[in-house]
Amino acid sequence: LKVTVAGSKYTQNVQNIGLTEEAIDMGDITSPGYAIFINRDATNVIKIRAATALADTIRLKPGEVALFRLEPTAPFAIALVGTCNLEYCILEA
Repeated sequence: LKVTVAGSKYTQNVQNIGLTEEAIDMGDITSPGYAIFINRDATNVIKIRAATALADTIRLKPGEVALFRLEPTAPFAIALVGTCNLEYCILEA
């Protein structure tokens, strides 16, 4: 996969996601581009939303991976049952 991005920044993190939606920490990224998310939990589902209070758009079952281009807003995540670790890398657009 080869894509063109204008920026040179990225952020990589593992964030603990709970039962209340929370913003994904984007560090210094102000213009998000591509992102890869990995659900590091062994039993629980994590859902990704394009922004706060929006519908779930991505559903990651335990161990699943998703690669996609983000909307120009900070994504939010919520766990379905218990707290989960979400590993991710976000590239600047």
